[in-house]
Amino acid sequence: MKRYFKFPAESNLGIGLQYIEFDDNDWPIRQIECYGDKLFNSNQKYHEELGVMGLCEQKLTNFGIKIGTPIEANEFDSLWDSSNMAPPFRFLLHHQKWESLTQYGDRQSKIVAQERGYQWDRMTDDEHESFIDDLVHED
Repeated sequence: MKRYFKFPAESNLGIGLQYIEFDDNDWPIRQIECYGDKLFNSNQKYHEELGVMGLCEQKLTNFGIKIGTPIEANEFDSLWDSSNMAPPFRFLLHHQKWESLTQYGDRQSKIVAQERGYQWDRMTDDEHESFIDDLVHED
């Protein structure tokens, strides 16, 4: 059975976290290192910026399970997916409410515009911008 752990990590970038997926024989099969908003994974054999290999070559028993914290597979997989995305999209993945927030903002814009006698859907982008600017700077 696969097992997933997170460990404290240190590299050229400072202190971070290391997430590792281990196979049935306790060998690492996927790894992610996280330093602030920078993510690195074992798809790349060597990370020059970190000064380390992409995948450790030690069995779980060599790590000392006591220093690692078990995590769920879905937590690892979510972080893995994020580590494979371009940096601008990582923000969106970690903030899954983004889509619902933009939909909420769109609905609210229409409501407020209607309350003030405007039809949001018939307004141009410049009119949208001007309308919102006026709302933000109201007394």
